[in-house]
Amino acid sequence: MSEEDRKRGKEAGDVVMYRYAGFWDGEFHLEGLNDNGDITSVNTCSQPCIALKSYYGGRMIRTAYNPASVVGAAMEDAMKGRLVRKKPERKRPEPSVDTDGSQAEMIAEVAPAAEEDGVQSNLAAADNLH
Repeated sequence: MSEEDRKRGKEAGDVVMYRYAGFWDGEFHLEGLNDNGDITSVNTCSQPCIALKSYYGGRMIRTAYNPASVVGAAMEDAMKGRLVRKKPERKRPEPSVDTDGSQAEMIAEVAPAAEEDGVQSNLAAADNLH
């Protein structure tokens, strides 16, 4: 929190929420959330984590990995296996009806699975780094 915020009477910093999205393409993924649970940013880091990539507002910004920062601490928890991936909730669509009255075939999209085996081996490597 800045000195200017304190002068304006602010007593505490903003609440920041992250959700672990999983590990794929060699990177851990955290989603930044607002109070409504909407995704406002995506933060990624490879193993070992040297620089975080933060995507928001159509931009990507790299920052040095610092486990003492809020996002750095969340990323460290992800890399050490302290966070559980939240599986996406998908509502099953109602089957459509073709013009002849028969039910049309439903096709569901499946999100890419996290590389669970890769996560375990990277978690073991992460534990050896700290």
